[in-house]
Amino acid sequence: MEIQLKDLEEFEANITEMGYIKYNQDYRHSDFQFWKCFYENDEKIYQIGMTCYDWSKYEFGDDHIGVDYECMFLDSDRIDLIVSKNIKIEEFEIMALDFYNTMKKYI
Repeated sequence: MEIQLKDLEEFEANITEMGYIKYNQDYRHSDFQFWKCFYENDEKIYQIGMTCYDWSKYEFGDDHIGVDYECMFLDSDRIDLIVSKNIKIEEFEIMALDFYNTMKKYI
């Protein structure tokens, strides 16, 4: 997914309204991320992240933010789903739930 720099403020407002929290850290060499926890019976089961890369800071880049989606299980074992595809976060949330329901028997 790509976000044009001119649309970044509106995107951040919308994603924050959906319950995502912004973090400015160097996770997977990104510029910033948004994360949200998902629950089952009041227990955290996985989190979804949007890892954001600002391509405008490079000479060869243009004015957009590249986004990878990630679903990370909150368990002792590391089971992740990472997707780089031009879909909306709502679609990835459905994909992540399907992934969790399929993989939870292996946890």
